[in-house]
Amino acid sequence: MRIAILNTDAELETMSRTFAGAGLCCENFSDGLEFVRALSQQCFDLAVLGRGGRSRDGRHVLRLMRRCLNDDIPVLFACPVSDEQYVTSILQAGADVYLNMPASGAVILARTGALLRRVNPAPVKSEQIVIGDLLFDEVARQILRNGEPIRFTSREFELALLLFRHIGHPLTRAHILERLWKQVGDVSSRTLDTHISQLRTKLNLRPQNGFQLKPIYGVGYQLDLVSGAAHARAA
Repeated sequence: MRIAILNTDAELETMSRTFAGAGLCCENFSDGLEFVRALSQQCFDLAVLGRGGRSRDGRHVLRLMRRCLNDDIPVLFACPVSDEQYVTSILQAGADVYLNMPASGAVILARTGALLRRVNPAPVKSEQIVIGDLLFDEVARQILRNGEPIRFTSREFELALLLFRHIGHPLTRAHILERLWKQVGDVSSRTLDTHISQLRTKLNLRPQNGFQLKPIYGVGYQLDLVSGAAHARAA
């Protein structure tokens, strides 16, 4: 799990330490525009904001997020506020959950877990994902094209599933390596590039076939549906 925190005050510093202590990957930002830019270019599971100061008002950044980004990423707004009108304005601006601070580490993790379970319910294991002429069967761990299975290693299957679950969104190298290899520093970039190349060949991810798997300089990779390609659906 990757969490982006607009670290504007002591309360959010406490949250950052709590998440890190629980083994979660946190990235702290001190500037609102940089925070929103990172959310648009990278894949995060949760965004955390606070009240901030005059030049970094959390509500302003939240409104900017909801105006410039899609609504997929859940937002937890944490700050010590007793003003009901302010809390109402936070939720109306697009926050999913308000957490009154200070709070214990146990409460922070429990509230965060409840939010993520609500916005990202566990997938039904029997669900099959169909995108164009490709069918992803998570139970059998197979990918079929027009009913014919394509041979993959376990890691290639996980990489394909990760990319297709995030069509249209950039995935950083660090995020891919964390998800597939459970580490970053000990795996070379060449290893990931080789897996990407194999995946592109085996699935024939070419614009003429409705897909474009492209590198993003300084970030990672992004899989896009080319205009006219079939959209994803659940079988």
